[in-house]
Amino acid sequence: MPDSSTVYATIKKSDTQEIRVSVDNFKEHDFFSVREFYKDEESDKFLPTKKGITGGISDSTILDELIAGLQKIRETLF
Repeated sequence: MPDSSTVYATIKKSDTQEIRVSVDNFKEHDFFSVREFYKDEESDKFLPTKKGITGGISDSTILDELIAGLQKIRETLF
């Protein structure tokens, strides 16, 4: 589990699935994350899955490319 987490967006896929866009801090390192979560029936809490992408904040190349790709999708489809 991260030492701390700030969620910037939550995208509801269904009552039991959501995608969270966050910045997490683990052992004094910051990471951005776009990750799918599922609702655990026993605890009624959302837990992370392996589905998603995480990258270091200090190397913004991944984040920049992700944003550029999403902008191209928006320009092409909308």
